[in-house]
Amino acid sequence: MMRFLCDVHIPISISKRLSQEGFDSSHVDRLPARWHTSDKEIARIADDDRILITKDVDFRNSSVINGTPRKLIKVNLGNIPPQVLSVLIVSNLSRLEQLNERDRFLVEVDLDRLSVIEL
Repeated sequence: MMRFLCDVHIPISISKRLSQEGFDSSHVDRLPARWHTSDKEIARIADDDRILITKDVDFRNSSVINGTPRKLIKVNLGNIPPQVLSVLIVSNLSRLEQLNERDRFLVEVDLDRLSVIEL
């Protein structure tokens, strides 16, 4: 089963939608330090078998250079409506499930496509 962790700039509604789809999903806002949780701590939590969904380029860079977070969905879209982002993610869940079998992956989400970056 896929488990997700949504970063602070990802709407909580995305985490709720993933839960409604039957996945284990949490949001950084539910962690003890909430939005003050450090990137290092968020990556550590995600590396405990979660897929991090973020808009933060620092996580992308860390994933490529340092290998953490191991499983990352990097959203390259600005302030789009949460419903649009939700559709983009939910419509690609079967593809994400296939990727989740890998030890590491990086997916970049753009309005017109989902790109898998080979690590």
